[in-house]
Amino acid sequence: MTLGVVAVALIAWIIFHKKPAATPKPPPVPVSVATVSTQDIPVTITALGAAQAWTSDAILVQVSGILLSVDFVEGTNVKAGQLLAQIDPAPYQAALTQAQGRSNATRRCLPTRALISRAMPCWWRRTRSPRKPMTTRLRW
Repeated sequence: MTLGVVAVALIAWIIFHKKPAATPKPPPVPVSVATVSTQDIPVTITALGAAQAWTSDAILVQVSGILLSVDFVEGTNVKAGQLLAQIDPAPYQAALTQAQGRSNATRRCLPTRALISRAMPCWWRRTRSPRKPMTTRLRW
């Protein structure tokens, strides 16, 4: 009897069991044909970041003035002794000319002052303080 029940169940399963429907095949992928050649391909990467120099130096000025030109670009290499910037020389040239004029005037007066100093009596030289220079003792 058990064998009969198993046989009936098997026959019922074969009759009533539906076979799975065949899955449809995907459509074919279109393909194009091209000839192969060797060439460089540009690669571009867009990203956020920061660039930092390996070494850097701070440039400190020794004089002040108006900049006439800056002869370098930030980030470029510079060599020792290379001209980096030029300032306006006019104020310094004027100061040099004035100093040279004062020096020349003083040199012209030196022989006259020496003669007058030798001609002064000794008592006058002793009464004056030796610490004061000749220019403060004599008024020209």
